[in-house]
Amino acid sequence: MIKVKLSDLANIKMGQSPQGETCNENGNGIPLLNGPSEFTSFYPIPKQYTNDPKKICQERDILFCVRGSTTGRMNWADKEYAIGRGLASISHKKGNNFNHFLKYLIEYNLESILNLTSGSTFPNLTNDNLASYKFYVPEIENQKKISSFLYNIDTKIELNNKINAELEAMAKTLYDYWFVQFDFPDSNGKPYKTSGGKMVWNEELKRVIPERWKVKTLLDIAIFTNGLACQKYRPNENEDSYRVIKIQEMGTGYTENSEFVSTNIPEKVVINNGDILFSWSATLDVKIWTGGKGALNQHIFKVTSNDFPKSYYYFELLNYLQHFKMQAELRKTTMGHITQDHLRQSRITIPSLDLINKLDQIINPLLEKKVKLEEENQELASLRDWLLPMLMNGQVMVGDVQEEFDMVAEPMEIYKKTKEEVVEKVKKIKTPAIKLNPVDVYKRTLLAAEIVFQLKNTYTLGHLKLQKMLYLCQEIGSMNLPMNFLKQAMGPYDNHLARSLDKQFVVKKWFEYQNGALLKYKPLENCGKHQEDFQKYFETEVEQINYLINKFKNFASNQIEAVATLYACWKEAIEQNQLITDKLIITKFYNWSKEKEKFNEDDLIKSLVWMRKNGIEPKTKLNE
Repeated sequence: MIKVKLSDLANIKMGQSPQGETCNENGNGIPLLNGPSEFTSFYPIPKQYTNDPKKICQERDILFCVRGSTTGRMNWADKEYAIGRGLASISHKKGNNFNHFLKYLIEYNLESILNLTSGSTFPNLTNDNLASYKFYVPEIENQKKISSFLYNIDTKIELNNKINAELEAMAKTLYDYWFVQFDFPDSNGKPYKTSGGKMVWNEELKRVIPERWKVKTLLDIAIFTNGLACQKYRPNENEDSYRVIKIQEMGTGYTENSEFVSTNIPEKVVINNGDILFSWSATLDVKIWTGGKGALNQHIFKVTSNDFPKSYYYFELLNYLQHFKMQAELRKTTMGHITQDHLRQSRITIPSLDLINKLDQIINPLLEKKVKLEEENQELASLRDWLLPMLMNGQVMVGDVQEEFDMVAEPMEIYKKTKEEVVEKVKKIKTPAIKLNPVDVYKRTLLAAEIVFQLKNTYTLGHLKLQKMLYLCQEIGSMNLPMNFLKQAMGPYDNHLARSLDKQFVVKKWFEYQNGALLKYKPLENCGKHQEDFQKYFETEVEQINYLINKFKNFASNQIEAVATLYACWKEAIEQNQLITDKLIITKFYNWSKEKEKFNEDDLIKSLVWMRKNGIEPKTKLNE
């Protein structure tokens, strides 16, 4: 271990606020960060922009609060930001690959660093404070290993967070579609209200609802059990205990300041992961608890039901939450909370239990997956935090614990202990071997030859673009040709197809593939002679094939790669009976492979708009 100043280890850039007249909330200029109010668990969400940035941080810099009561809070820069005077950006002098080591080194020493702050009411850290602080650090090679190790853990946690946000959004969208918009599937599988399902006027609600639906209260579908005054049940010395779940714990989980209560309390106020909690005083919120076993404090309801599935009363309560917030706001001078009387006065529509259970079968697995991923995140964070001091002081080396943490070595995959299981699953989902029929093989070659013939003078045509064209022709035209497109980093891809086609082209003397040339396919003496057979075998599909070739004629390889992968993600979502949204498709796109991070989300949204406009979309029961 060696002792160094932070200025020897890192680049420090103190923020500087731009002039007020250059700032806006309209998205003009570069996003501006002023402090921790824009921070999340990983990346900031800017509220302002500026046309005259004074100091700019770079992607993957550490964002560090240097002013006020939140001094020391950190986030990651996911892109360039203008930074105001409340922030500093910090990066390792050896490069971004060392920044995770640097962040956790600062966090490990944060208490000592904060002792350097000046100002009694609003503490501040100056550039000199930060630059002169001395750390003990391992040799540079170990810094890199520690950084990679911590990066993989954090990346896995953030990936789980993104998946969970999408799972929640998917479930909520589907609930809204069925039980708010009333477009649940009718007896013919069509959306009820949109397809003309009978709606009847309800005098109590002053609006129409589906025929035979009931109007009742939240108390008719769920039991609301209030927590205890836990200070009356403190554990004795050496007595088993639960941690107390107050409103703060609902928001942040347990902390070192969380209180304890005896286990000798009623079972009805013991909380387990997956339970629904509703904080009814001051902060009104509804959450699925995932913080581990605990005891419920007063001012929070545990919500259960003997008659209805959890997914139903969770979303009904979540949907009614905004109404409760309005009630609390109106009564703030005398009563800023929700009571049993308000629950009794609530009015909700209730469909048949059969319909409720059908929706539950779809969305409950999403909620269960969300709980498991949050449990996984807590375990990862707990193990990381336990190891952090030992890694930083050299007591433990990365190699000593790597085997236990091989589960995060590739954060886009799951753990080493399930590696064999994953491999087996992959084997099972691979497309079964296709029994090759000579006629079908020839048709495949003819289709490829027609695509090459029409695009042979374009510089964008190569193996990748040809494969994506074949994939889209096969899918959109519902062709059953011997092509085995698998999930590869560059999108749907058949590893053997390109070589087979190149060989057939040469045998037929149609084309020769020239690797490295600007025009990849060189015409041979029989170029164009495929067309008679092409017209014969593809008589009914030729118009559609020509349409697709024309649409993608000027597309670069990366553009058609994006479209083909979006198409495959879209198709997968349909096959999984998921509610199709752009957000869902794009999430699947980014989860396809780490290589997909090179694509900008705005461009993907534009691609989806283009695909719909031009009919490049998978078939569903509604559009077949």
